[in-house]
Parts: sequence; C-alpha cells; structure tokens
Amino acid sequence: MKPSPTIDVEAVLTRIKDALKIQTDTQLGEYFEVSKKTISSWKSRNSMPIEFMLMACVATGKKIDYFIFGESIVREPTEFKLFDIDIMAAVGIHIATALLSEYAPEELAFMEEEKLDQIGMSTGLQIMFLMGEFDREKKLLLDSGKINRENYIEYIKKNHRYDLPYFAKALSNKEKL
Repeated sequence: MKPSPTIDVEAVLTRIKDALKIQTDTQLGEYFEVSKKTISSWKSRNSMPIEFMLMACVATGKKIDYFIFGESIVREPTEFKLFDIDIMAAVGIHIATALLSEYAPEELAFMEEEKLDQIGMSTGLQIMFLMGEFDREKKLLLDSGKINRENYIEYIKKNHRYDLPYFAKALSNKEKL
C-alpha cells in the first residue's frame, strides 16, 4: 500500500471554519454535532473522519482539495451530489449492518439506530470518495501509458490493499475482551 500524504488537520479545520464562517472549535463541533473535545482529539491525533470534510464540501460548494491542501487542484472533476451522498450513505448502512450481523451480532442487537447510521454514512462516504480517487488514478495511469486496462485491477489490489480478514479477526477478538 502506498503511503498516505501527511495532512495538517488543524489547517483543514481552520479552512472548514473559514468556509462555513465559523469562529470557534465549539461552534464547529455544534455544526458537526460532535463535542469540542472531539475536535481537540482530531487536532492532537492529526486525523479526522473524512465524512466531515465531505459535509463541508457539500455545505460550501468547495472541493475537498481546498480543505486538504488550501487550494483547488485542477483535475477531472468528481462532483458529490446530495442525492449520490444519500444513496452511498444508505449503501454504507446496508454494508455495516451486514458486517456487524456476521461478525458482531450482539453489538448490532444493542446498537442505537443513530450509531448504526453514523457508521453506515462513514462507510458509504468513504466508498464514494475512494471510487472517485480510483477513477482519477486510473485515468492518469491509462493516459500516461504506464498501465493498461487489463493490469489496472491487479495494480489496485496491490497498491490499495485493505486486509479484510484482519478486520474480521479484530471484530471477533473484540467480543472476547
């Protein structure tokens, strides 16, 4: 898997606040319906869930490049439409429900609907974001002649590998704790 670029989450949050015309972390937390402590945690870990950046994109009309890098990078556009986000959130909820029912049925049985919706929306939006990234990467690679269509899927498997068996094992081990 290729390394992820380093992102300055504090700068991202500052750009989101500017775009939303919000002054404080408390106001940002209220906007995102999370606590100020959660915002502080994102800053200290230098990591935040992508769905909040996507929510800012939808709310402001700015592209995610602006929030991540401070400028919009010129490339093939992938516009996130509200309808697409709603559909992918529903898909994510379905996927999360299926995974939890398979690997953590007790947790699913006692999970609040709001929590399942949150997990599902996060899953769906991450799928949507990755699809756009994979499409752009495929176009760049195919246009450059570095790879052909037949080898692209193999390339994706090698360079964007996520170990799902490890994920399933982690879920089953969580039940044992």
